Amino acid sequence: MTSHVPPVHDLDGPVVVLGARVCAWLVRRLDLDSVRTAVRGIDPEVDAALMAISVASLAWRTRNGCAPATEMAHRPQPDASSELTPSEAAARVGVSPQAIRKACATGRLPARRIGGRWVIAADDFELWKTRR
Repeated sequence: MTSHVPPVHDLDGPVVVLGARVCAWLVRRLDLDSVRTAVRGIDPEVDAALMAISVASLAWRTRNGCAPATEMAHRPQPDASSELTPSEAAARVGVSPQAIRKACATGRLPARRIGGRWVIAADDFELWKTRR
């Protein structure tokens, strides 16, 4: 006798599983919370997927001490305590400030230059630190 287990969703193609850190990266870099709000109600399956990504992102950011993406998006000027210098970042991971500056220059560590100096957002640093 064969038992039939109904599918949870009508899947018509491959399935992708995303880790919470990747969800946090996507939400921050692609502003997925705005996309989720803009397309809400158009497709229930897309609504559910975007909500799951948002929830996973928030869980990861909370667990890793990062500000939620919505707080970051609405903050007019970064708080000085939410930014790191290359020396501060280097001390946190036990590498040289030169290694941090190189990671910034090559784009591996998101950062911006202010007056010729690298400034690293604390949540970007936390994301980078977990994937090293």
